Amino acid sequence: MNWFGLSRLGVIAALPLLTISHVCAEPFGTAFIYQGQLAVGTNLASGNYDLTFGLFDAPSGGAGIGPALTNSALIASDGLFTAVLDFGAGAFNGEARWLELSVRTNGGANFTTLSPRQPVMPTPYALQAASAAQVSATNVTGILNSSQLPANISFTSAGLADATIGNATVGTATFGSLTAGTLIGDGARLRNLPTPPYALARFAPAPPLIYSPWYDFYLTIATNQTDTFLRQVGQQMATNGLLAAGWNFIWIDDGWAGAVRDANDDMVPNPLNFPYGMSNLVAYLHALGFKVGIYSSFGLSTCLSLTGSDEAHLPQDVKLMASWGIDGLKLDACFQPRWPEDAYSYDRRMLNTAASSILDSHRAMVLLAVTPTDDLGNLYTGRPIAWQAQYEANIFVVWGTTEGITDVSNAVVNAAYTATCCSSMIGPGHYPSEGAFDLRSLSLPAVQAAMTMAAVVSAPMIVNSYWPGPILNLLTNAEVLAIHQDAAAICGTMAWSNNLAQVWTKPLGGRGSGATAIALVNLATTNQTLAVNWSQLGAAGDEPLTIRDVWTHNTLGVYTGSWTNTVPPNTVQLFKATAPTGLTTNVTVLRPGGTTNTLVFRKGVLVDVHP
Repeated sequence: MNWFGLSRLGVIAALPLLTISHVCAEPFGTAFIYQGQLAVGTNLASGNYDLTFGLFDAPSGGAGIGPALTNSALIASDGLFTAVLDFGAGAFNGEARWLELSVRTNGGANFTTLSPRQPVMPTPYALQAASAAQVSATNVTGILNSSQLPANISFTSAGLADATIGNATVGTATFGSLTAGTLIGDGARLRNLPTPPYALARFAPAPPLIYSPWYDFYLTIATNQTDTFLRQVGQQMATNGLLAAGWNFIWIDDGWAGAVRDANDDMVPNPLNFPYGMSNLVAYLHALGFKVGIYSSFGLSTCLSLTGSDEAHLPQDVKLMASWGIDGLKLDACFQPRWPEDAYSYDRRMLNTAASSILDSHRAMVLLAVTPTDDLGNLYTGRPIAWQAQYEANIFVVWGTTEGITDVSNAVVNAAYTATCCSSMIGPGHYPSEGAFDLRSLSLPAVQAAMTMAAVVSAPMIVNSYWPGPILNLLTNAEVLAIHQDAAAICGTMAWSNNLAQVWTKPLGGRGSGATAIALVNLATTNQTLAVNWSQLGAAGDEPLTIRDVWTHNTLGVYTGSWTNTVPPNTVQLFKATAPTGLTTNVTVLRPGGTTNTLVFRKGVLVDVHP
C-alpha cells in the first residue's frame, strides 16, 4: 500500500474503552483498551497493520511517559482496530496525557507517525480511581463532588492535605489519623471533625429570654406539657407585653417525646399530648412571633426515661428537629454512657457532634448544653468542660450554682460564682445558665435581684408562667432588659465588697463607650450607704456622669468623681451611669467586602472598636 502523506492517513476517532464486566470481575491493573478508526485518504482501512503507541506529557514535543508499545498484526475492519495498552503504574498521575501513534502495513518497512497526537480522555483516570488501593495519595487533587463518592469511605493515612468538599454527604467516614489539613464546607454527616470556634455564636446575638414549662410542672411535665397548654402560653405572652418586651423563646422541655422511635428510627412526639405533631405547633408559635426550643439528652433516654439522642441518633434527631422549624436545642446529660469511656470525653464529643449537626441542618438553632461536672465520680476534676461548652454551645450550665434562684442572697451568690469561674467564657453568642426563676416561689425583691444579677453577668433569663401584675411589671422593664440585652455581652465584675454589701459594674456597648451599669447589693438587715468611685467605672475623676435608676425610671442627677446611694436591706438595685453628650463619638467605617466597624472615641481618643 502506498502512503499518501500524513494528511491523508490518520486516526479518524479514538477513545479508551471501559468494560463493566471487567470492572466487576477482578481488581484493576494499569492496562486499558484503546479503539480507533484508521483511514487511507478518503477510504477506511482494512487488513493487517503494525501500530506503535507512545505516551507524552504535551501535544507536541514534551517528554515520553513509560515505554513505547508496539501492537503487531492488528486487524482493521472498516477502519476499526482495538489495542490493549499498559504504560505502567506511574503513567497516569492526574496530569494531561497525549498518545502518539505510528503505523505501517504488517511487515512493511518504516513506521509513519500520525499527527496530531490524540489526547487521552478521563477514562483511564476513572479506571485508576475505581479502587482506592490503586491511587497514590499525590493523585488525589481538586474538588470531589458527592456523586463521585460511595456511601462509605475509610481514610487511614495521616497527613491529609487541605481539601474542599462541596455539599458532600458521606454515610460513614473513618479517619485512622487526621494530622494535617482542613476540611472546608458544610461538613455534611462527617463525625468528630472540630467545628470552628464560635460557629454557633451568630445564632444567639444576645442572652435569650426564655419561657420553660419545666419550672411550671417539674416531674409532672410529661402529663401537663401539651400542645393546648403551649398554645395558651404563647397567646398570653403575645398579649400581656412579654413578647413585645423581648421574651420571645418558648422552650419545650423533657416529656414531649414518646418512649420509642418510629419505623424510620425517628423520634415521635407523644400523640396524646401533641396530636397534631410538632411541626403544626411550631408553625403556630412562629406565627405569633416566637422562637421554639426543644429538649433531648445525650443518652439513649432522657431524664424522664423517654427517647433520647445518643451518639448514633443525634445527627438524625437534629435534622428532624430542623425540619419541624425548631430554633433551639437543649441537650441534657441523663443516661449517657460512662464506661469504658469517661463522661468528660463523651460529653466533649457529643457537644461537637451537636454543633456540627446544627450547622449541617442549615437552620439557626441555639444550643443549650447541660453537662455534668464533679458530682459524677470526680470525672471532671481539672478538666474544663465549661470551656469546651464555650466553643460548642450558646448557653452552658454553670455547675456550682443552684438550678433555680431561691431568694435575694442566692441570686447574688450565683452571679458571684459565675463571674469568678466563667467571666472569660462569656461574650456575644456564649452565655451562662446560672439559675432559672420559679416566679411562684420568689418574692418581688428576689425577682428584682435575679433579673439585676442576670443582666450584670449577661446570663439568659428563664421563667415559668406565673405572671401577676407586679411580676409582669418587673419582667417587662425596658431599661433593665436593655442592659441585659447589651450587644457587647460583657460579664460584669464585683468592684467592691464587704460581704454583706457589694458594688458591681458592667461596661455597656463595649469598653470605653461611656455608659456603665451599676448594681448595688445589700444583703444586710439594715440600710447600707454605698459609694461608687469613678475609678471603679473607668472614668476620669473630673468627668460628669448622669446616674439613672433603671428600676424606678428616675434620673438621680449628674455627679463628678463619686456618687453615694442608700440601699434598703435585702435589696439589689440597678443604675446606669452615662457620660454627657459630646464626650463620646461613634464613627462607622466601611471595610472591604461591605462590612462595617464602629470606632468609639471619648474626648477625642479612640477607646474601642466594635464589629
